[in-house]
Amino acid sequence: MYVVVGGGVAGVCCVQELVQLLDNYSTSSSNSSSTVLNGPKITFICGSAGFIKTVDEVSKVTKVLETIKVKESPVSSYFPTDKVKVIQENVKSWDSKKKILFLSNGDQIIYDKLCIATGASPINNFENENVLTLRDLDTVEILKKRLETARRVVLVGNGGIANELAYELKGVEIIWAIRHLTIAASYFDKQAATLFLPRLAAGRLNESLKPEAVRTRYTISSHIESTSEADPSTSGGCALGPYWLSKLEQKDGNKKRKVHIIKDVEVANIENWDISKHSTLTDLPDEFEADTNGWKAFVLFSNGETVGCDLVIFGIGVTPNSEIWKNGNSDLKIANDNGIEINDKMETSIKDVYCAGDICTAKGFHSKHWSQMRLWTQARSMGIYCARSMLFKDVEADICFEIFTHNTNFYGFNVVFLGDFAGEHLETPYDADVRCSPEQEYIKVLTKDNRVHGVVLVGETDLAETFENLILDQTDVSPIIDDLLNPHFDIEDYYD
Repeated sequence: MYVVVGGGVAGVCCVQELVQLLDNYSTSSSNSSSTVLNGPKITFICGSAGFIKTVDEVSKVTKVLETIKVKESPVSSYFPTDKVKVIQENVKSWDSKKKILFLSNGDQIIYDKLCIATGASPINNFENENVLTLRDLDTVEILKKRLETARRVVLVGNGGIANELAYELKGVEIIWAIRHLTIAASYFDKQAATLFLPRLAAGRLNESLKPEAVRTRYTISSHIESTSEADPSTSGGCALGPYWLSKLEQKDGNKKRKVHIIKDVEVANIENWDISKHSTLTDLPDEFEADTNGWKAFVLFSNGETVGCDLVIFGIGVTPNSEIWKNGNSDLKIANDNGIEINDKMETSIKDVYCAGDICTAKGFHSKHWSQMRLWTQARSMGIYCARSMLFKDVEADICFEIFTHNTNFYGFNVVFLGDFAGEHLETPYDADVRCSPEQEYIKVLTKDNRVHGVVLVGETDLAETFENLILDQTDVSPIIDDLLNPHFDIEDYYD
């Protein structure tokens, strides 16, 4: 019996792939003495919510790079009942030695091979009725309702979710608290972040005429330098993709949006607002509302500044849901980020137990151009590969584990990340070529020894496929190194 636990993208894609593989290679999968022959060979434990996250659409951008759309679907009618037994319960504990799962309704499930895909939960260190943590579509409806009456929100975080929300919110005062010195520092250096500032201040604007591009080249001589304000390294953070914010269905209204950023801070405390003892102690712009009408929440920052607001929104990352799996199971290796460690076959440290998606920490993949960032696209790839590994011994990893690729949207710009785009795995010194056209595009290419190792593309550059191939093939670019980002040089035609 193949058992998959978790109703997110990784778990659903694992079940889908198992169904297809068992249909096509049924004789190859009958190697377990306890496999059920007359009935479903797959048990899917998806949780008690009744809904699962399914990949609704996959669009190929390049050979490896793809975009996906995810939606919530009722699990009751999604899988064929003769192939998949769906259980809408939660796993409360397990016995890894006896291969038994104990469910919330008291039932026990015996497995031959198990895929753990229980995802991750948003980080929030404060319990308060006026605090909302953002991770995915589950919290969007709550946010939509709270925004109807909010005058001011405090937004905490600087990853993909926080940046998109800071850009999209309408009709409220936004006080944005970030622990970096520049916005979007989880993905971009200071120069790229500057490209976004006009759009952050005004919301969505029509594109202006394309100005002349400026090209620069510099050398990163140490990783300390690369993680400074000039070029912050990636620290994780994952976006929901370019579609989720449409669920908010915001109206422009009569009130103008206002944004104020407090940099290099973290939240120290949150309390319910008490007008007798709380007040805003920070240098807000004059057009921001005073404390005279009171607020719902009081926020204290690590630098001593305080502010009142109606809602605090956290988007500071996630922590893997590994608690029930590691409790009483000392044989299960857990990484420092609380994820379950896996090798290059998606196997955990316990025999016949596999792991996929946000809950796992991919220790076994060693490509210098790939890194784990807990994205939906990676969850999909992991779920599919996990199913193959559960059935076949010598399956090879997909090419998507050779190069990191991600296509998303920041501040209305199309954005592509390729390879080691932040230079985390590159030995110093290495070179960075940059081309920037204000309000139009930003391109950054990291090279070492005349090979391309990482790329950031902001705007409609049409260069994703070319640079993806240069990274995968490790092509020698020395003949064109000085024209690598010359807008008048056709790099695609040169390497065709």
